[in-house]
Amino acid sequence: MSIMLRVFDEPKELRMNGITLQESTLIEEIEKAATDEGVDAATFVTDAVRQRLARFRQKRIAIEADAWYRLPAEERKRYVGKFVAALNEKIIGTGSDPIELLFQMRERFGKQPILIIEGGDQSMPTYQNTSCHSAN
Repeated sequence: MSIMLRVFDEPKELRMNGITLQESTLIEEIEKAATDEGVDAATFVTDAVRQRLARFRQKRIAIEADAWYRLPAEERKRYVGKFVAALNEKIIGTGSDPIELLFQMRERFGKQPILIIEGGDQSMPTYQNTSCHSAN
């Protein structure tokens, strides 16, 4: 996919395949940052959008995981030995192979962020971060 960016004067606009930025100060900031990074404006904006989409997907997966672990243990126990796919806080599929389940969900739902998790009544994992730096 290519994104075509054009900068127009009077008023200044930045267009990307039907998306138009008309905020001149934002356009100038994008152009400056892109130049500082050594890339063109299209590449800069594309990278920024990809990063934002990645954060969005991570957030949605966290929401789905939270919803999964809020289900009663008895409900989750029904899926022992299976992998579960969840979207919009609903179970949308199960399977024995997580990769195959992911591909099936991609066929049905495209690139929407879908949680694939091992079924069962285990509690939500907790992680403890430790630093290798001393507290001196």
